[in-house]
Amino acid sequence: MKAATLVTLLLTASLPSSLALQRAPVEIPGSVRTPWGLVQGLIYDGSIAYLGIPFAESPERFAVASLRVSNFSQQPFMATRNGPACLQPKQYLKPNQRMSEDCLILNIFAPRRAASSSPKATMIWIHGGGLTTGSINSFNATRFASNQDVVVVAIQYRLGPLGFMPAYKTNVGIRDQRLAMEWVKRHILLFGGDSSKVTIFGESSGGQSVGVHLISPGSAGLFHAAVCQSGNINFNTGLSEATKRSEALARKVGCKGNSDLACLRAANVTEMVTDWSIDILSSASIIDKDVVPSAPVDAITRGVWNKVPFLLGNNRNEGDLFLLGKLSTTPSLTFEEAVCIFSNCSSRNIGAQLRALYPSFHGVDNRHVISQYMTDINFECDVWRTAQALCRQGYCPHVYHFDRTESCPYLSPGAYHSSEINFILQTAGTPEDMSKDPRCESDSAFDKNIADAMAAIWAGFAKRQVLPWPVYGPEETKLVIDTIQPPQQFGIATRLRSGFCAALQTLGVGSHDFIGLFAAINKCIQQ
Repeated sequence: MKAATLVTLLLTASLPSSLALQRAPVEIPGSVRTPWGLVQGLIYDGSIAYLGIPFAESPERFAVASLRVSNFSQQPFMATRNGPACLQPKQYLKPNQRMSEDCLILNIFAPRRAASSSPKATMIWIHGGGLTTGSINSFNATRFASNQDVVVVAIQYRLGPLGFMPAYKTNVGIRDQRLAMEWVKRHILLFGGDSSKVTIFGESSGGQSVGVHLISPGSAGLFHAAVCQSGNINFNTGLSEATKRSEALARKVGCKGNSDLACLRAANVTEMVTDWSIDILSSASIIDKDVVPSAPVDAITRGVWNKVPFLLGNNRNEGDLFLLGKLSTTPSLTFEEAVCIFSNCSSRNIGAQLRALYPSFHGVDNRHVISQYMTDINFECDVWRTAQALCRQGYCPHVYHFDRTESCPYLSPGAYHSSEINFILQTAGTPEDMSKDPRCESDSAFDKNIADAMAAIWAGFAKRQVLPWPVYGPEETKLVIDTIQPPQQFGIATRLRSGFCAALQTLGVGSHDFIGLFAAINKCIQQ
């Protein structure tokens, strides 16, 4: 590995570019005049944050939203605090976090002088949370926007049954995302962004959403590059299955069925949101032949997709986050429990083959075995499958593999699901990050170096759609972020876990087996 050379390339990958376009002048520091009135932002040292800007009119439940045309009732509009999250089970939000059905808002993070200089590359963030939870309020891109000289827009969309119950229109939450992208195309120049240089990026179900826009005809022309972080883009459900779940929920809240729209619009929304989130398939977008014409990998195979530069990847220990809740009261996973899980996680009687691929042992904690299997079937092998499909079409993507345990991890040691976000935003290794625990300081410099390089990768891709390592290609090349022992913080790997993915594909195992795996865990582990 030529680590030093590669790090140098990565750190120089986001040099500012310039374009000459005209825009409306900024009247006072931190304010922008828009068609709906003056917007006052929150001024930081190197950037300005405009928080809680509504991009749509107040939506009717289950209806497709429309772009905002109404003037702000408050003049100027004080975009200085976070807006409400979309409705979801309250246990997933911080205490006192506001929620509302009127939640179609966005946050903009721009360099201090963005509105008076040449337009900046723009990055649209789609948050994760299984399409049932999450918000933009915990996503703070002030440092990233300032350091990398880009404009970042974080968008909200309706969640759970309000976004993905096919009661009136399908995939309303995806349509909300698309509407926000249309808003960016029309108006981001006012905030210093370049509408001709837009990159969409998202993590988990936000990454899955990126995959949907990659193959959705209605999203064509709204973005020019895409980044999928740990998002299984092929985790979708059919319309008939979604309708079946929707019918069951409708009856549970006292309505006649999926088509009883008046009743559903008057139903107890808290009950609807809570009941919907229990089903893991609620995390899947719906193949409706419209917004989602087919599974993304099938559309790519047919050559029917929005052909833009694409960066995708996953983390080494994705499964740890999902097992944390399931096994929180279990001190270890025994050999017998691991055998039971593999024997019961599929209806195809392939337990023996799975145990051979993922051996467990007596007298040790086997949680890492189940975590690795979970990582492979829902993340690692989806990247493998998608990258191969793109290469066959002549559009090989760039692929990364994140393997860094943060010095002061929020949840558990390891590169767990979502842990890369802190690095991309350049908050890992900072004094604020280290303040969580003084013991974290020993490795903070390594965290900061990796964070600076990752931010440069993401921003450089948004600016020029090029990256300083080879595309996936016949060698199945990946950039490995952190090779465990510093200073080799970046390296190149080929065919990383490809053999496992090929074996699982032969067995017919894929992300659809995620459901059976959770059922087996519940059956086999006494908590």
